[in-house]
Amino acid sequence: MTEDQAGSEKIYQGDVFKDQIVITIPPNIQILREIENREFKSFNLEELSDAFEHKEGELTVVHAVKTNIIILSQTCDIERREFISIAPVFPLIKIESEKKKESIRNHKFNYRFYIAESDVLSESYAELSLINSIKKEILILDKRICSLSDYSRQWLQYTLNRYFCRPFISKEKEYIKPDDKIS
Repeated sequence: MTEDQAGSEKIYQGDVFKDQIVITIPPNIQILREIENREFKSFNLEELSDAFEHKEGELTVVHAVKTNIIILSQTCDIERREFISIAPVFPLIKIESEKKKESIRNHKFNYRFYIAESDVLSESYAELSLINSIKKEILILDKRICSLSDYSRQWLQYTLNRYFCRPFISKEKEYIKPDDKIS
């Protein structure tokens, strides 16, 4: 399922990196404003009549976790663009329900991508509902754990297609998978 890309200077779709920051915006947005001498105060969005009117934007409080991530952007886009799309990768063992684990393994969720266990990574899944964009320059190549095989990368592309688009469905009303032959 995975290949070793240690030492490679190129970033590929399907590369998995360790110890990266993934953020989510909490439901009650807190805006930070400097009140004096680099001292900041937190405000609720409702407290500020001029929130998000500044050209520079606003400093906000976000929820951040350090976790493994997978690169979702196409390899050719990674080479040409400043920002790339990533998703957090979590160990499958964190899912308590055996039924849910089996559904992830069998690609039943369109928002989770299964990653089989390898020598360098425990059985895991990418949580596509938490996609982030990051500047590619913040990735430290030494933190790359592995890369998906070509076959697994096709499954990732298939899963991303199911997540963002209408799925490819055959005449028999079944999802067309990367292994399927289309006549």
